[in-house]
Amino acid sequence: MTSADLQELVGQKPFVPLRLFVSDGTVHEVRNRELFWVGMGMAVLVVPL
Repeated sequence: MTSADLQELVGQKPFVPLRLFVSDGTVHEVRNRELFWVGMGMAVLVVPL
């Protein structure tokens, strides 16, 4: 998946929560678009404690 594909998913209106499967085997739930940023070749997910 490219960063453009990911940006399109996160930018959907209304926002649809998604699961992010990372290459190290972890899975993250993206429930809030404000806690997820997509850049060129990178993404940042804020995980509240």
